[in-house]
Amino acid sequence: FFFFFFFFKQKTAYEISACLVGSEMCIRDRVNNNGVVPKEGPYIICANHVQYKDPVLIGITQKRHVAFMAKKEIFKNKLFSKVLFMLGVFPVSRGSGDVSAIRHAKRIINDKQLIGIFIEGGRSKTGKMMAPKAGTAWLAQHCNVPVIPASISTKGGKPAKLFRRVTISYGDILTPVDLGFKNYDRIELKNASKIIHENIKKLYERDI
Repeated sequence: FFFFFFFFKQKTAYEISACLVGSEMCIRDRVNNNGVVPKEGPYIICANHVQYKDPVLIGITQKRHVAFMAKKEIFKNKLFSKVLFMLGVFPVSRGSGDVSAIRHAKRIINDKQLIGIFIEGGRSKTGKMMAPKAGTAWLAQHCNVPVIPASISTKGGKPAKLFRRVTISYGDILTPVDLGFKNYDRIELKNASKIIHENIKKLYERDI
């Protein structure tokens, strides 16, 4: 399967993945309020993370391409890493202030594109939501860009499996004003992370 991607450019590879995952979604998965994402302009789609295909699941619900930030550990396999790069996924070193990843994320925002970030910084193996990291709020704060909360859940909040139904729900857009950005300090950053996480959690708890 992965070898097949090497014959295609990034856009084509993304579309093929979307078709493969999308055919599965048509049978089992459900999407709520996906029309909330504007047709243009820079936004951060911020979601929880329950399974490996989450970036593609988020991507195929949107007409616009979504570039996802993912932990660098999943890029260790050279073959798989090339596939990820083709899909627009880029690596970040968690907890180290990855300058390269931050610059890349800022370029995406400056180009008025969509960027996807998992607020917990990793995948939940239990299906339950985990504590938030500050990365999304930091990027929103420094780039003055709105955040769109998104929830990915399974019935009962169980661990995601291949044939288990998944629900993807989008919440209302959170502007920099909604996130409380005024002084651009650490307290605001912490509060903004909490606001984003709570909005995702509301969607998650409603859907399970």
